[in-house]
Amino acid sequence: MKDREKEIRYLIYLKSEILKQTKKDLKNLRNELDSLNNRGVQKTKKFRKGN
Repeated sequence: MKDREKEIRYLIYLKSEILKQTKKDLKNLRNELDSLNNRGVQKTKKFRKGN
């Protein structure tokens, strides 16, 4: 029973690491595509006055 629990926990860990890497890859590919199209994405931050 403990062996199966360890196996499941390890598989969950591996899947989460794969997801993290895939997200990084997608971000890099989107950035590359934007730079190829000469339309770099500009991120703006909104600041509030007061609080």
